[in-house]
Formats: sequence, C-alpha cells, structure tokens
Amino acid sequence: MRMDAEQDEINRLRLLPAAVEIALARGKVDEADRYCTELEAGAEKFDSPGFRAWGRHARGAVLVKQGHHTEALPVLQDALRRYRATQCRYEMAQVYEWLSLAHTGSGNAEAAEADTANAQAIYQQLGAAPSQASTPAPGGLTKRELEVLAGIAAGASNRDLGKQLFISEKTVGRHLANIYVKLGVSSRTAAAAWAHENKVRPTSFAP
Repeated sequence: MRMDAEQDEINRLRLLPAAVEIALARGKVDEADRYCTELEAGAEKFDSPGFRAWGRHARGAVLVKQGHHTEALPVLQDALRRYRATQCRYEMAQVYEWLSLAHTGSGNAEAAEADTANAQAIYQQLGAAPSQASTPAPGGLTKRELEVLAGIAAGASNRDLGKQLFISEKTVGRHLANIYVKLGVSSRTAAAAWAHENKVRPTSFAP
C-alpha cells in the first residue's frame, strides 16, 4: 500500500508543471503558486533532479508573473543549469523565454533580447514550432513592446499596463519610448493608429 501511495504521489507531481503553466496562462497566479509549492515539496521529498528542475522552472515563472523580476532571475538561471545538465533542451528554451521576461521587467533589454535569441535557436534546432515570443513581430517590436502597444491602442494608461504586465510605470514608459523610435512616431495617438492599421491585438502575456 505504501508503494502504491508513493507512486500515486509521483504521478501527481508529474502533472504539476503543466498545472502551473495552465494556471499562469489563465491569469490565476495564486493557484499556480500553490501548485508550485506542492511541486517543490515533492522534489524535496523524492530528491529527484527532474522534479527539482521543474520546481525551479515553475517558481521562476510564478515570480515573473508576480512582478518579482529580479528575484526570479537566479531561480530561472538555476533551472536552466539543471535542464542543461540533463539535456532537456525544449525546457531550456522555455526557461530562456521566462528569463527574457524577467530581464525585461528588470530593465535589461539587451539581456532580454539575448534570451529570446537563445530560445529561438533551440526551437529551430529541435524543429519545434516557434513560440509566440520568438515569432517575427511587426515593426521590429519585441513581444513586450507589442503588448504595451496593444494596451495603448485599447486606451490603457501606463499605470493600467504596468498592473496588467506586472512591470513598473517607468518600465512601461521606457518601452513606449522604444516603440516611438521604432515606428517613427511621436505620440500615443500616432502609435495607436499604427497599431490599428497593422492589426496589433492584445494577446496572452504568458510566454
């Protein structure tokens, strides 16, 4: 009976990374946090390298969604090291995408672009379908800049966008400045008009 109970627990743990991902995609960060905590406890109990990597991956993603970008960076880097040691390349690409969001939220655009490039390179090597973060964007905009632009086109304020994207108003303003330069416009109205003309629509904020 004990072995059966442990096997049931292990089987549940294997489902938790997907549960965290789904909860985050639905915007249910508290629910994702609970699943993540359960996964971390299971990884500690069974001392499995795979479970520990999943736990760090999940915790880093939750921290990003909670707006704790700087805190998320070392956690995600730890997950990346663990996946690299076990040659889990697809998972590495996913972590690179979360690292890109964490670096963007921390104001390090250069590191974020490098992370996105690394993720894209791995997906191409694996022959995997490109993720939303790695698909070519209109106007040469990054995924985050497209999210900001879509929000502007919908009439959101910098404060509203900051709350929706879990970044500061200052970071929103920085993205907006970059958008103006890339699109060759000088106002929110002109940027919104460009967005409507190019069918830029709000999308999921999850990578």
